[in-house]
Amino acid sequence: MDEQERDLLEKTHSLAKENHKILKELQAARRRAALFKMLYWLIVVIIALVIFYQLYPALEQILEVYGTGSDLLNNIPDISNIKNE
Repeated sequence: MDEQERDLLEKTHSLAKENHKILKELQAARRRAALFKMLYWLIVVIIALVIFYQLYPALEQILEVYGTGSDLLNNIPDISNIKNE
């Protein structure tokens, strides 16, 4: 192997090492991004569940009042059939 081939082989080897290092860094960044995305959505779901759990009693009361109100409206006699005398 002459000097020129050896020099070219060493340059290629150093480029391959640098490429490997960059690829490892990209892979680590991708894993971190996936982890943070999963944590983000986990926090969003937990907050939504906590808010629902805290508001559930109020929602039950609102639905109960709505149901009672609609029952009262349905029990009102129909006044369209009453004639004015």
